[in-house]
Amino acid sequence: MAEERQTLYLVDGSGYIFRAFFALPRLNNSRGLPTNATYGFIRMLLKLLKEARPTHIAVVFDSARKTFRDELFESYKANRAETPSDLLQQIPFIYRAVDQFRISRLVIDGYEADDVIGTLAVQAARDGFNAVIVTGDKDFMQLVSPHITLWDTMFGKRTGMREVRERFGVEPRTLVDVMALMGDSIDNVKGVPGIGEKTASMLMQHYGSLEALFAGLDKLDETKIRGAKKLAGVLAAHQQDIELARKLVRVDTEVALDFKPGDLAWPGIDEKGVAGLLRELEFGSLLTELTPSAKELPQTRVSEEIHADSEALPAVLAGLRHASRLALHLGGDQSGAIVLKLMAAEESRIYLLRRQSIPAAAELLASSSPSKACHDLKRHIGLLRRYGVELGGVDFDTMLAGFLINPGKPEPAIVDLYHEHLAPLGGDAAAGSDPAVIEALRQTLMRKLTSNNLESLFDEIELPLARVLADMEAAGIGIDGAALKAISAEFAGQLDRLEHECYELAGREFNLNSPVQLREILFTHLGLSVKGLKKTKSGYSTDADTLEKLAGVHPMPHKLLEYRSIAKLKSTYSDALPELIDASTGRIHTSFHQALTAT
Repeated sequence: MAEERQTLYLVDGSGYIFRAFFALPRLNNSRGLPTNATYGFIRMLLKLLKEARPTHIAVVFDSARKTFRDELFESYKANRAETPSDLLQQIPFIYRAVDQFRISRLVIDGYEADDVIGTLAVQAARDGFNAVIVTGDKDFMQLVSPHITLWDTMFGKRTGMREVRERFGVEPRTLVDVMALMGDSIDNVKGVPGIGEKTASMLMQHYGSLEALFAGLDKLDETKIRGAKKLAGVLAAHQQDIELARKLVRVDTEVALDFKPGDLAWPGIDEKGVAGLLRELEFGSLLTELTPSAKELPQTRVSEEIHADSEALPAVLAGLRHASRLALHLGGDQSGAIVLKLMAAEESRIYLLRRQSIPAAAELLASSSPSKACHDLKRHIGLLRRYGVELGGVDFDTMLAGFLINPGKPEPAIVDLYHEHLAPLGGDAAAGSDPAVIEALRQTLMRKLTSNNLESLFDEIELPLARVLADMEAAGIGIDGAALKAISAEFAGQLDRLEHECYELAGREFNLNSPVQLREILFTHLGLSVKGLKKTKSGYSTDADTLEKLAGVHPMPHKLLEYRSIAKLKSTYSDALPELIDASTGRIHTSFHQALTAT
């Protein structure tokens, strides 16, 4: 099974500044300083850090200098208004906020943020990371891949390959050509007059590339696109504009950088510095959002952390074998490197084993004695198996115990359990290193399991189940990727047939996936009766129940139901499953959520 990938979060800083500025009403502090963009930006950062808990992150801003796009097209972005002075005053404070959060702040001279983000995302995917681009800009969709996704935190929307295919009907790599045909009025990039997203997408669905499109313009009428003959002439007349537009809208993923994605490890916030900035800006409400989950754990118990990767390793392991019990945690250090942390219950020092030393601890970790505690047993079993190590003797899992005691908080993190169960007691039993917190939590949570009559459920069901689920994840599921791709191609043909049959029934083209257009076709253009149909705020419903009722009076609703059914199968299964096949095993390896309330 492939090694678990870490995730690099790349924040479109320039995009978020403008979104915050125009989304929030004008705000000023007591000194008259405009603060709306700063407030919105910091709120976004707090939300992102709390939800994602990143190990690697960077915020990227546009360079003030001209870029290669300005050299290609002197009117690039010429239609944009000057940056408002109220916003310009806030940018230094936003930069300070990023620095106080101790997040890498990137500005590369001569490049837009898009290009720096694109370069880092592609390189991160090559280097074994998953990359998440935090943005609301659809232009980044061209970068989406199995290991690159988009996340619009303002709307909670995530975009992967499936979402791109569902919207445009093409692979993400083809989006540059779709965008070149459409142009971009925001950046003053000329497209083809009369071509919007739908027509551009249809052209690329049929041809696959601009080169193939221009080579086959004489056969454009075979696509059944409305007005194809006229469109062919328009495309030919604007070929140079299209080729320039493609250069302008393509994200450059080859920016020369003197650092790597792995260098963007996040050490955690400078809590004192952030709090000071928030007080200076008079953001009292944001001060309260520096919740315990965003803070570093107090360093109160661990006397020292020792890297046990030297000649002393055998002696360290021998000593740990005689411990009364162990607490362990496998995760990343501040540099992002994998580290196994071990602590004997009776000691206050933590031993750190780097990746290459973990196999040396195989005998200790596999043994039933000493007993062990960890946080998320299933995860630890899976991770250690990648180093040829079996984990035995675990009689306590703080995540499972915390979830049983409080099912309202699924998959609780160590730091959250600390603040829920230890901080109210004074917190002096805990420490800033995970094994120490795990051991302190074990003692407290054991008492709570007993007092809530949850011991037998924990010991007899949840702990054994964690091992079963780990084995199921490792075994994976055999999938015939080639067969699924063939099915997907067959589905594509059926969808194309159904789409054109609906066009013929309507007498014109329309977007089958648009409720607005579908409502207009069914109830206005075709005049189907709305008697007894469900009505929403935007008009009569076009959901499955409505189409079922209409299927007896006109053939189109039945075809729409069939189209939706096939489209769902294609996007959810035949398209998506092959992308999930692990290259090293040829199987799909699922992740089971044990500490989650199912409804």
